[in-house]
Amino acid sequence: MTLTGGRLSLLDLTVVFDTRTRVLVGYRYSVERLAIEQPVRSTPFIFISHGGPTMTHVHLVRDFLAALGLGPVIVRDLPNLNLSLNEKVRHYMNLCTGAIVLATAEDETTAHELRTRPNVENEIGMLQAAGNIGSRVIYLKESNVTFASNYAEKAWLAFKKERVQDAFIDVAKELRAFGFIN
Repeated sequence: MTLTGGRLSLLDLTVVFDTRTRVLVGYRYSVERLAIEQPVRSTPFIFISHGGPTMTHVHLVRDFLAALGLGPVIVRDLPNLNLSLNEKVRHYMNLCTGAIVLATAEDETTAHELRTRPNVENEIGMLQAAGNIGSRVIYLKESNVTFASNYAEKAWLAFKKERVQDAFIDVAKELRAFGFIN
């Protein structure tokens, strides 16, 4: 018998008949409950997309994810593996099952609009196309950041870089909706 997980009740029944009279002489049974352990859930890795020189808000998100039992992935903090920067981002992104985008106002355009760093916009496109991540992306955006129309349509959670922890309840709701936490 092959067991694939979950619980199985097994009934072992032996019935004894008198073959001449066809009368039940006795029976013996045993019930075994085999509790098959559920497979250990591997730690979901969450890619953190960010830009700019300041890392305090990124480290706060990292620590929050780690406290929830998730594996935060910050490419900047990981080994280069002799890869180009773009290859390194793709490599670590492929290990993840979800992502958090931190869109902070870092650059100003000639039209005086505040934009996030170009790498964040590039990573958003990569995340949207990544089959292992799918739609499991949480978008956090400072209110003064402007995006192109294909990114602006997403449901963004507002946050301030200096107070990213104020968004943690909303982030936890999204993580729960994606099945990353209970």
